[in-house]
Amino acid sequence: MMTILFKIQSTLVLLTVLYLCIQELSSFMEYVDKLATAAAETAYIGGAEHMSTIMCETLNSAHAKVKIFITQH
Repeated sequence: MMTILFKIQSTLVLLTVLYLCIQELSSFMEYVDKLATAAAETAYIGGAEHMSTIMCETLNSAHAKVKIFITQH
C-alpha cells in the first residue's frame, strides 16, 4: 500500500515539474517571438527582405515544435 502511495506522489511531483517547465517554455517563447518579430521587421525596413522572411519562417517552425511538445506532454 505504501509503495503505491509513494508512486502516486512521485508521479504528481513529476507532473507538477513538467507543468512548470512547459509554462516556462511558453513564456520564453513569448519573449523570443517579440524579439524575433522586432528583428525581422528591422531587417525588412533595412532592405534585407530575404533575411526577414527566413526569420519569420524559423519562428513559425519553432512555434510548431513547441506546440507539438506541449500536446505530447
